[in-house]
Amino acid sequence: MNASTGRTIVSRIKRKMSKDDPSDDILDEIVAYRDSRADRTVGIIIVAVLVMNFVWIYIGEIGTNGRPNYVEYVYMSMALMAVCAGTCFAIGSRWWTKYALIGSLFFNSFAIVAGVDYTMMLLLVLPVVSCSIYYRSGLTKAAIILGALLMPIALIINDYISPIFFGFYYGMTMVDRALAVLKSYYVVNLLVYLLICVPCYYATKNGIDDVRRQSDLRKDQIGVEKEMSNARRIQQGLLMTDFPCKPYCRISSSMSAAKEVGGDFYDCFSVGDDRLAVVIADVSGKGLPASLFMAASMTLIRSNVQAGGDLDKAMEKANRELFATNSMKYFVTVWIGVINLRTGQVSYVNAGHNPPFVSRDGRYEMLKSQPDFVFGRKKRTTYNRHQMRLDVGDGLFLYTDGITEATRSDGTMFGEERLLESLSSTGRSPPGEVLAKVGSDVSAFVGEADQYDDMTMMKVDYIHAYDIRPDEGIRVRADHQGYTQVMGRIRQRMIEAGCPSRTITEMETACSEIYANIDSYAYSDREEKGEVLVTTDIVNGAVRVTFMDWGVPFNPLDREDPDPIASFKERRRGGLGIMLVKKICDEVTYSREGDCNILKLEKEM
Repeated sequence: MNASTGRTIVSRIKRKMSKDDPSDDILDEIVAYRDSRADRTVGIIIVAVLVMNFVWIYIGEIGTNGRPNYVEYVYMSMALMAVCAGTCFAIGSRWWTKYALIGSLFFNSFAIVAGVDYTMMLLLVLPVVSCSIYYRSGLTKAAIILGALLMPIALIINDYISPIFFGFYYGMTMVDRALAVLKSYYVVNLLVYLLICVPCYYATKNGIDDVRRQSDLRKDQIGVEKEMSNARRIQQGLLMTDFPCKPYCRISSSMSAAKEVGGDFYDCFSVGDDRLAVVIADVSGKGLPASLFMAASMTLIRSNVQAGGDLDKAMEKANRELFATNSMKYFVTVWIGVINLRTGQVSYVNAGHNPPFVSRDGRYEMLKSQPDFVFGRKKRTTYNRHQMRLDVGDGLFLYTDGITEATRSDGTMFGEERLLESLSSTGRSPPGEVLAKVGSDVSAFVGEADQYDDMTMMKVDYIHAYDIRPDEGIRVRADHQGYTQVMGRIRQRMIEAGCPSRTITEMETACSEIYANIDSYAYSDREEKGEVLVTTDIVNGAVRVTFMDWGVPFNPLDREDPDPIASFKERRRGGLGIMLVKKICDEVTYSREGDCNILKLEKEM
């Protein structure tokens, strides 16, 4: 069997396992792989038998023992064995190769016993031993029976060719002579033959059981690997790559897990319209349990911080909620900062995490503060809220200890000093290039050493202040009279902001469609129309119109866009208006807060 055939069979096994094939199919593939290796082993046995035959011929045991024989049949069997073994080595394993190899061994052993030397009957054990290598009980059983049948036939043929004189007398009938030959020579050899064959058969059975256990274990391993792979994909889905507040902050992140799934995480989310929260954290432990604890920590931090209030109080509440479900006594180190996008003011809490680096004019320095106790380990933990300020152009580099504690083979860690040198070499580079440079420097430092901890980084650059001209809005009843007032207010605000006439016309069209939806659907279950609050804010060169109503929950963005080319009969009712709105506006978002529907339309001026 050549190496490529073996690799092909192994790859087939893996593909089948990855598709959750039944265990019988997997077992068939494993046995097929075993057959390919067994063919090679039996081929080697045949080469050894050929060498033995040649040595036997050379020393004169075949053809010169004084008795007439048919040695040419031995030569024929040797030629057949050579052809079978050569074919096997040349073309690799096939379904028929094992039968050809075993058959050539039977032919050689039978030819020697029948035509040369009746005392060599135990040579018929060789095919049985070879069959046991294949881990096929049926094949081994058939070989045992065939060998037991061929032994007396070969013995009688040998006696017919050249009568055996020892233990016989002249005048015996052919039947008596055959029975005497079997009794004197066959019975004892048969017992020895069976004593050898029985262990071979049970070795085959045990081999099959071992293969079944291996296939079951491999199936379980494949299942675990698949689950871990799914967990990794879920975790990657939790770690965002499309960050909010793009006009104001430029953000990049990277995470390299030490195992299939990691315990590090980062997050970035809006807190109201003008604040951005950035989080980086490291869960104690590795693997799937740590990733589950990571997901719980991430959810609790986000929900409590977005609920509003002081950052330290929000973290204390999240800590209590996490502790209540922390039966495994895990903990998390967390650094969280909330950036005021209008002023650059940053409120942050450090729960036992590595201090970040602040970049100012291309220079980096560590943001040092006294860290508080880790997150999620103690129920009553107090967190201190610290303050710092970012100017436009400044940034934050957040990381986990997997970066600074990356260790090469001699035990030396990368450390904070090397990290500072790596960051300083990037100057004013964009966040993505900064992360790439640090990752490259860490990899070069570590070399071939194994990664023992998750490595996570995030770079946040504050590139534009949040500029908003807020509108107190107009609150009217959702009817035709209210429509006139709302549209007049929206037009007035856009004119005051200096919007081009085309933008004003397009936004009026979009807002008209949204108001019509509210008029038609929001209060359709009431006799009297409810109210709608509309604000028109000017935010960083864009117009943002917000509609708020207290009607039935209704998200128009959930509806699939209709096919505008379809005929009127084929097209489902509704949907064209909201599709037009999405085409006109740069961004359309919906949320339900309490009993209020909130729909926001935003378009660049």
